[in-house]
Amino acid sequence: MNGSATIRIPAGYFNVTALTLQFNDTTQERSGVIKYYTFKNITYNGKTYVTPSAILFAPPNTSETLYINYVNKY
Repeated sequence: MNGSATIRIPAGYFNVTALTLQFNDTTQERSGVIKYYTFKNITYNGKTYVTPSAILFAPPNTSETLYINYVNKY
């Protein structure tokens, strides 16, 4: 599963919260496959946060990428 969105923050602190902690991928349900994903971590600016909510800092004049990662349980 992949998805992305671009959000521009000039600089300063911001809050990120993963509202979805688990979900099912039913795109292959016709083949009898339902994939189950759970929240794993948030990765930002080279650091990993094992919490679904964090207050982070965006430095001025930089371009950073934030990832909300999930793991396929089965």
